[in-house]
Amino acid sequence: MSKNKESNFRPDESRRVSMGVRSFSDICNSGLDFNASYQRGDVWDMENRVKFLDAIFAEIDTGSVLLAEIPAEVSVKTGIDYEVVDGKQRLSTIQDYLKDQFEYRGYKFSELSRQDQIFLRRSTVRVGVLPEDSTKKERAQAFLATNDTGVPQSREHLNMVRKMVEEMD
Repeated sequence: MSKNKESNFRPDESRRVSMGVRSFSDICNSGLDFNASYQRGDVWDMENRVKFLDAIFAEIDTGSVLLAEIPAEVSVKTGIDYEVVDGKQRLSTIQDYLKDQFEYRGYKFSELSRQDQIFLRRSTVRVGVLPEDSTKKERAQAFLATNDTGVPQSREHLNMVRKMVEEMD
């Protein structure tokens, strides 16, 4: 790293991720590329999808997602506005549910009460957006930075907490 920069650790102003809050439906109505080369396939099973929707309806923070802007000239040709860097499983769950591709607790989206449909469409998520001139390398590095840190919870620990919750009833 250069010693004459203002910061040795923070990116240049032009490289910063812009943050904001957007509704899930706004994001899903944008053209999304879920299949960047560093992404895994669709790995969430129905249990994971249900737990995620449970969290949204319980108004529990579901974390943030990270997108990368697609250059305008490419977006015009492809209809893709953003590449999904982090949050693929969550965003694809919402997108699929809004399109009635699976049932949640016995209901497709179109079968929900109007109140629940509006609630889900208006539910928000924090969104980080990498600038359109970010390189494939920078996007893959951002993927690693958000997915290769920390220590995953062990099944044993999660089961212990589940048992605690059950005992609190």
